[in-house]
Amino acid sequence: MFVQKKCFSGKFFVIFFLFFEKNMRKSLKSLLSVCKKNRIFAKIFLRKMIKATNITKSFGSLQVLKGVDLQIAEKEIVTITGASGAGKTTLLQILGTLDKADSGTLEINGVNVSIFDTKDIPSILKPFVPYWVRTISHRRSVLKSNSLADFRNRTIGFVFQFHQLMPEFSALENVMMPALIGGESFRNAEKKAAELLDFLQLTPRLHHRPAELSGGEKQRVAVARALINTPKVILADEPSGSLDSKNKAELHRLFLDLRDNFNLTILIVTHDKELSSFADRNLVMSDGMFL
Repeated sequence: MFVQKKCFSGKFFVIFFLFFEKNMRKSLKSLLSVCKKNRIFAKIFLRKMIKATNITKSFGSLQVLKGVDLQIAEKEIVTITGASGAGKTTLLQILGTLDKADSGTLEINGVNVSIFDTKDIPSILKPFVPYWVRTISHRRSVLKSNSLADFRNRTIGFVFQFHQLMPEFSALENVMMPALIGGESFRNAEKKAAELLDFLQLTPRLHHRPAELSGGEKQRVAVARALINTPKVILADEPSGSLDSKNKAELHRLFLDLRDNFNLTILIVTHDKELSSFADRNLVMSDGMFL
């Protein structure tokens, strides 16, 4: 009798556990579904890919950024809109580590980029500092600067309004360039570039130079170049500004595909209201601050 009761309680426990597990799975699936449909909720559950705190920047007496705070979750698409001169491009350059903020902190993919400090000994003090100290300081500065360039090359991809393709190189060679700079072998860089151009439906145009490509094709080559080093973040500055309406629509859909296929976080500065409507969030900047 005791054995039968023990077996019954064991079966009851197994049934209860299976029922509980099944319902937990349903709950998790529904939660993930909500997160995918609404990226506002996803921000709570996904880790922060970009975290900027109290970013300021001045050019002479003109303060362009006035304590900007920004957090962007992994795999989120965010657009920044606003009038010309609001500070959008300056912020994008700081987030892309192309420029340095006057104050504030910036983390990208969990890395505090302020550790890549490129400050050298002030020129006014150099005559009073021994040569060997100046040499060590300079070497450290160069090493840190190179480290920042390596971090940027591996972590961030850039897409510009006017493509910035090198006219003397083919589409394939333009896409390969960041990988070769990063130390990739020619064969591997060529293979990966060809795969990316194939994904973007540009295989017939591999060996064409920029002058032989349409505006939409040039922009897709620029996107492939941004992807070649498998970055975590794509920063785009007016990417649809030079495109016609057909190519704009294709580019908008492409950003969504890139996020889903390459697990990218994408930040876009734009004046295009249609593009901002595709994003998970749109932030409006005015006079160096977010409204």
